[in-house]
Amino acid sequence: MNSFNNALNKTLHQIYDVVDEPSKAKECVSLCSKASKQFPSVSLFSCVKALAMLRVSEEEENAFEEATRACVTAMKRIDEEENLETDFGPTVAQSLRVLSIFYKSIGDEENEYLVVQKQHEKDPGNCDILEELQNVMVKKWDLEKAKACAVKLQRLKPHIGTGGTRAAATMSLAIGMQKKTWRGEEREEGDGEGHIVASEEEKENERKKKKKLSGELGKAMFQRMYKSLKTSEYENQERDLTSENARAYVTALMCADVGFEEDEEDEDIYSSDSISNDSKRRRRKYPKGDANRKIAVAFLESEVGQKCFAKSSPLERLRLLADLYASLDDAKLKAFQYNVDIIDLAPDDWIAIVNAIELLAELDDGKEGNVDDAIAHLAKLGLSEGSSSSSSDSRTMAFAFALRAKSEANGGAKVVGRGPYLAVLEAARQNLSRKKNVKNAQILFESIAEYVDAFASWTSCARELRTFMQALMDCGNAEAIQGCRERLAKRRDVAAASLDAYYDKNDDDDDDKELKKKDAMDALRVEAACRVLIADISRDEIDTAWVTKQKNCYSPPLVYKDCSGQNRARIFMERFEKCETLVESLDSREWTPRDVLGVYATHALVAEAASCLNLKPSRSALKSEIVECHSRAVMFLVCAKALSKRVLQRSKHNAEALFDEIASSCLLGASRSMLDTFAFLDAKNIQMASLFHHVVPALDGNSVNMEKFREICLKWESLQQQSDVDIGESFAKALRYEAFDKALEFTRFRDTLKRSFAFSQMDAISSKFRSIYLHDMGLIEHAGLDVDIADKEEFNLKVKKRFDHVTKQFAVASQNCSNGILCIGNGDVEEQHEMNMLYLWKNLCFTYTDDATGTNSSWLPPHLSAPALAAPSWFLAQNSCATNNASYRDEWTRNHLLESLAYFSVASLGSCEENTAERRKQTIRKMFEHRVGKISASGREAKEEDGEASSSWTRTNVFAFNETFIQAIIRNTSATSTFDAISRIVIGCSRHLSEDIHAIASNKHLPNSIKFALDGIVPTTSFVASHVLTVSCNALLLMIEGKIFESADKNELKQSLKPVIDAMGGLLLAVRESAIDVLKKCNENEDDARAGEFCATNSSIFIPGITAELTQKIATELRTNHLESFEIAAKRIEFLRTEFVLFGFSTD
Repeated sequence: MNSFNNALNKTLHQIYDVVDEPSKAKECVSLCSKASKQFPSVSLFSCVKALAMLRVSEEEENAFEEATRACVTAMKRIDEEENLETDFGPTVAQSLRVLSIFYKSIGDEENEYLVVQKQHEKDPGNCDILEELQNVMVKKWDLEKAKACAVKLQRLKPHIGTGGTRAAATMSLAIGMQKKTWRGEEREEGDGEGHIVASEEEKENERKKKKKLSGELGKAMFQRMYKSLKTSEYENQERDLTSENARAYVTALMCADVGFEEDEEDEDIYSSDSISNDSKRRRRKYPKGDANRKIAVAFLESEVGQKCFAKSSPLERLRLLADLYASLDDAKLKAFQYNVDIIDLAPDDWIAIVNAIELLAELDDGKEGNVDDAIAHLAKLGLSEGSSSSSSDSRTMAFAFALRAKSEANGGAKVVGRGPYLAVLEAARQNLSRKKNVKNAQILFESIAEYVDAFASWTSCARELRTFMQALMDCGNAEAIQGCRERLAKRRDVAAASLDAYYDKNDDDDDDKELKKKDAMDALRVEAACRVLIADISRDEIDTAWVTKQKNCYSPPLVYKDCSGQNRARIFMERFEKCETLVESLDSREWTPRDVLGVYATHALVAEAASCLNLKPSRSALKSEIVECHSRAVMFLVCAKALSKRVLQRSKHNAEALFDEIASSCLLGASRSMLDTFAFLDAKNIQMASLFHHVVPALDGNSVNMEKFREICLKWESLQQQSDVDIGESFAKALRYEAFDKALEFTRFRDTLKRSFAFSQMDAISSKFRSIYLHDMGLIEHAGLDVDIADKEEFNLKVKKRFDHVTKQFAVASQNCSNGILCIGNGDVEEQHEMNMLYLWKNLCFTYTDDATGTNSSWLPPHLSAPALAAPSWFLAQNSCATNNASYRDEWTRNHLLESLAYFSVASLGSCEENTAERRKQTIRKMFEHRVGKISASGREAKEEDGEASSSWTRTNVFAFNETFIQAIIRNTSATSTFDAISRIVIGCSRHLSEDIHAIASNKHLPNSIKFALDGIVPTTSFVASHVLTVSCNALLLMIEGKIFESADKNELKQSLKPVIDAMGGLLLAVRESAIDVLKKCNENEDDARAGEFCATNSSIFIPGITAELTQKIATELRTNHLESFEIAAKRIEFLRTEFVLFGFSTD
């Protein structure tokens, strides 16, 4: 036995000497292979060999698969294997340790968990293994089991203090903070006998109960730990108490205070007054009850609370107290005092400044001691310049002036920051928002002018003043507005003159060249800032903002004075081009001071385009006049896109110009260009969730090829897969280092992502895209079969197989969608599952991670229709309306759910048994009424004699398609009536879209290369083909097969199908002959060049910087984009008609 052990130890020493050296991986594999033969009963060598093979897997083709198989075999042998003692410990323990490393290296969390669990079973008293098991459970977000590990760890290592208990308490809080469980997690399918164990509603109520109890338990655990804590114990270090733990305790109290319930999300505020919104959101942080918050306040104000934060983060303690007091009733004075204390320590803390100004104005003059105490507190800090008897407006201005004076005394903005200087503007803005009088307007105007005088040469000046300029414009005081314009114009002219002098006298041999260049750069910043600020305050001439001062009212950009948009663009671009030599030496990765001139010139041209669309010719006006106006709009949009490209030629990473180019590509129907520009942005991780809405229009309409779709889809899926892992690892790391407050922040962040609307939307789009793709590929294969029609039985079997495959693809694809939106089950689910689906639909609780208010171009509001219809809705001015007090996110959610429901109607009804069809229709009806209400589809059906048919068919059969279609399905009418209603949608869309395509093809106002950018015809065609016709035609086929209405007369329905096939044939002909053929005949050197010259040299819109070469590239880009989208749409229509052929219908 001794010789065996000696041999075993010798072999292990040889292997462990080389295992950690990558260069000796092959040697390690060889040694392990020999050892496995010498010691066949010891699986350790197979495990080490597998780990070494990971390092050679790139060189040897099957190495990875062989390594994985070896580990699986080793895991199966572990329980029966003899545990031999070696110099390195027991062999089984070593095997498990190596397996854990192996699975962690390849990211196999499930097997990693199994290995660590096995380690714990073999050695339950090992604290290191138990801690690793806790980490694995945390990364899997199985917090109940992780919490149990933490409690065990505390019992095994009581000498570590309360770390394990606090970790358990933190995880209890994390469980309480989590909201819904998505993707079918925790959903029991049955009890083994085909019965549903519990309804979704019952399980959800039980989950809420457990969640609340867990949260309350976490809070109580923290409270017990801190309740009897003495300052002396902290000083003697008998207790481990840090600011992180204290913040976790306060967080525990806050979470308990809101009851760990499904709280409503903060209301979305769409005013561009972001400063005010930050304040409001901050003060609404804790919306329920006072009890626990008062406990938190008492703790933070106690000696122990002060000691916790004294060394590491005293500011954090003040911020917590300021937040808490702001959320309590009748505690404004204390909230104000703590915000002032924050400002005393951090004079540039903008949130504290805004809160302090707001709270000071709200203090009750009539309440004894209220204002006096506030003034006295300011006096202690040297910030009092007013008296308690002054008005609230005077108090806030005096406070702001005192902040600015103190900043000046302490070194000014370069030392302290610009917060105290902006405080004067914020106080004036808040006063004006409360009392819109001449005096307050004048004060704000003068404050803006003073700030420009002091900071116009700072790059951030115009951006910082945008909120205050809007407030001044919104107040409507003409005298103050005009006065501000005049002051800014004077400052602009002085800077422009200085800049011109530099250009005129620039001498390369001048000794002061660098100093003069610096002065010229400052003058450029001043001129650019003044020009854009004047533009911001001149909305009576050109208005490029999509949010009006009326909440939730979206307004298109408009030009109120003839050609003022063109004139502004021309002037701005003249100054832009003149600065070329001044900025040429700057780093191309950085923005230049002149960029904003190009961006604002872009906005001015888009405003001209929108104004062309908003011209309202009389009903008697010739259609050619309307077409001419819309054609001019396209030219302006092409030129606007050219200006974005001109800015990006020098400043490749200017985000505002990049977003402008994405937006102009969207309006011009260039889907692939949208995705290309978005790819250049290189959005990382969570940025994808906040910026994804920019490219949804390109993806939702199935207007790009599968390869281009896969590029963004893979990136998105990577984010979804990695986010849970990364956040779980961060959570585990925070627990390991006892940063319990950070762990809770990660919990909130994960919950936000899990419920993200962007995630759900991308899942649905991806599923639909793949479903259509698989459907088309299947049809190509099946249509190629040489079927002998005489063999009717065989043909019918093939047709049924094909049909079942198609409907299955809808169901399978939809099952992958997050949040249970598109489709929960399949044709075999019971009635209870249908009700569970309805429950989930009603209780959706999305979070919104988009940054539309921050990144959307000022002239392109968030689309309020289906994403794919963003361009046609802009051309039809669909966004220029209030949305019944609903936010754009409400509209996004509504459209997303209804579009998904339309797909679900086809998939669900098509796969159910005859006796369950009516029940499913009832479920669909309830879901529809919950989202839309008991109303008719918006709009009216377009009729041939209707003078406005060209727009009404779009609004009814396209924009309102989902409502129209679903109502047709769920309406209590006969099969024939339903069939006719859906048929009319297909016929109407096909015929009117064909007419529009023919009309645009014959348009003489635009060159062929760019004419299909008109009226959003390309995305409309894509949406009609990929959604309207796809859903409708599948529904018609289902009805003929008797899947929806078992009593339907199939022969009668078949007879009604010929007009549908004919209409689709006409549309296919229009797309091919009037669009695809026209675009294919174009070429880059002639047609694109002609289009480029046409846009660049058109006398009415000639703008410096827009060259024929640049616009020619855009013409080529639009032509290739449009051609690709039309070809995809044509193929989709052709495949749908092929589906009818497979059912035996003639398309002649």
